[in-house]
Parts: sequence; structure tokens; C-alpha cells
Amino acid sequence: MKSKLVKALAIAAAAIAVQTSAFAQGTINFFTFNANPAFGQAFQAGGTIPLDSTYLGQLWGGTVNDPTTFQAIGTPLSFAGSSGYINGPTVTVPNGGAGATYFYQLRAWNSANGSTWAAGSAGPGQFGMSGTASLTLGGGTVTGPNANGFASFSLVPEPSTFALGALGIGALLAVRRRK
Repeated sequence: MKSKLVKALAIAAAAIAVQTSAFAQGTINFFTFNANPAFGQAFQAGGTIPLDSTYLGQLWGGTVNDPTTFQAIGTPLSFAGSSGYINGPTVTVPNGGAGATYFYQLRAWNSANGSTWAAGSAGPGQFGMSGTASLTLGGGTVTGPNANGFASFSLVPEPSTFALGALGIGALLAVRRRK
């Protein structure tokens, strides 16, 4: 009788451990609004016009603060209205258990260039990424923290804008030399 009870308790403990480990995944709320406007917002090149719904954003992150090793988290989402913020769902973080420190950034691009970061950052148009931020992951039924700790940032203009700017500066310098 005693061995049956021990066996039943062992099976119950194993089932609870498996269930608990399934809930140990880390989560982040893909909600970038921050009451402090210096954080969480993305702007078009120039830094004054917030991104609108024609732009996509996606969280990328990892357990090491190295953006070259970051992985995509969840799917790309449109910015809300013309606010420069994303109000998305809670996303599960790969390789990040509840309570772990996680580093992340927001990558953004014009949706006309494609639905992925690779396509959006390869073509003409504006794209960019925030600096990295860190947070402690929530997990299971615990609500994860909001992904709004990165400094607000601006996208970079398409290369042709840089070229036109360089031509303009060159023309001004040429005119000044003639005088």
C-alpha cells in the first residue's frame, strides 16, 4: 500500500513539474507606449513624424546584449494609427525563462518594401532599429512586462535622400569657392 502511495505521489510530482516547466516560458507584452515620450516611440526620418500604420515593427531579442545574435520575436505588426507606437499581443520569448533578463530592440520598416525585416531593410525606403533595452521576463499566467524601455528613435532615410543631400552640400561648397 505504501509503495502505491509513493508511486502515485511521484507520478503527480512529475506531472506538476512538466506542467510548470511548460509555463516557465518568458513573455513580453508587445506594447511600446511609454508615458515618458523619450521611450518606446518610433519616428520617420527627421524625428518629428511618428510612424503610422503603413510601417511595420517587430521585436527582436536574446539573452545576450548583442543585436547581431537577436532572433525575431512574434510576427511583424503595424503601428497604431499615426502614433509611433505598437499595441500588440503578449509574445513568447524563445530561450527565455520567466524571471530571466532579456535584451530586445524594436525594428521598423515601411511595409511597401515587404512583410519581413530582411525585405524591409533591403529595399528603398525608411527602416531602422531602436537601441537595445533589457527587462525581466514574466511567464505563465503572469503578465509579462511591456516592451517600451528602448529610447525613442528615428528611421534612416533611403540612400537616395543621402545622395541628394550630399549633392546639395557639394553644390553649395562649389558656389562658395567661386566667390
